[in-house]
Amino acid sequence: MSFRPLRRRAFLLSSAGLAAASCGGPPPRESAPVNAAPRPLVLLRFDVGFESFAGLAALGGELRLLATYLPEAGVAVWTDSAAVPAGMLRRAFPDVALVSGGNHAQLDRAIERASLLLCSSGALAAARAALEAWRKRTRKPYGILGAGAAQPFRGLKELLDGASFVFARETRSLDVLKRAGIRSPALAFAPDGAFSFRMSDEERAREFLGRSGLEPKRFLAVAPGPGAGRASLLDALRSWVRRTGLQVLLLPPADIDLPAALQPHVVRRLAPWLPDEAASILRRAVAAVSFENAPLILAAANDT
Repeated sequence: MSFRPLRRRAFLLSSAGLAAASCGGPPPRESAPVNAAPRPLVLLRFDVGFESFAGLAALGGELRLLATYLPEAGVAVWTDSAAVPAGMLRRAFPDVALVSGGNHAQLDRAIERASLLLCSSGALAAARAALEAWRKRTRKPYGILGAGAAQPFRGLKELLDGASFVFARETRSLDVLKRAGIRSPALAFAPDGAFSFRMSDEERAREFLGRSGLEPKRFLAVAPGPGAGRASLLDALRSWVRRTGLQVLLLPPADIDLPAALQPHVVRRLAPWLPDEAASILRRAVAAVSFENAPLILAAANDT
């Protein structure tokens, strides 16, 4: 089956829409085509190094952005990992395809069919191999959504100069890219894809909360994070329990030592979870506290 290329106007509108959507803006408007040809294909590169909770949340948000702001295109996720949760993705996006980087024939077909390569949120260095492979095989456009470049980098300038757009996920990365003299025609800020995550797993969330005795909007969700700041966090939890009498849910990995006085008020979520269940639980929290970005982003994206 052949795929038509993205026309320049539609392509620019879609890339502008992705950035505007990440910032909460409205999508650009484009009249529906008459006698539409077969759908174009966007190949979304998801790096194996970002199969973490945060990476999966960003991936889910980016799929939502594409479905909303580029609905005429199909999407295939290119990954080198078997750990990507196909069930979670296909519950929300039943038409999404998964392309294995280890299956060279499958990857070659996807690159041949795709109209655009879009690199998912993550460190720029991780996207290098995919960008080089794409440029080696085709002259079709590519772009980066949610680039992280907090430190100077080498060997990427030519690839980034050739990108149709590069959106940095925070302003520090954007400053690094500007200082490096990147000449992509669209170099701008767009928040991490996780801000657009809207998947849910209501059944698992209700089961966990019921089993744990947690009532909606009557518990504080807390992600302790590693090491630093834990003394201050414990002080905050003591104050929360003393002033509100409400419970605390420690998010995975929940590996913080608690004083005896706090333990009756705290539920530990020990089992790992996927972002869709996490979003459903965080939506029911009255507030969230975290030393990590991803839980706070998901909480904000789900109106907590």
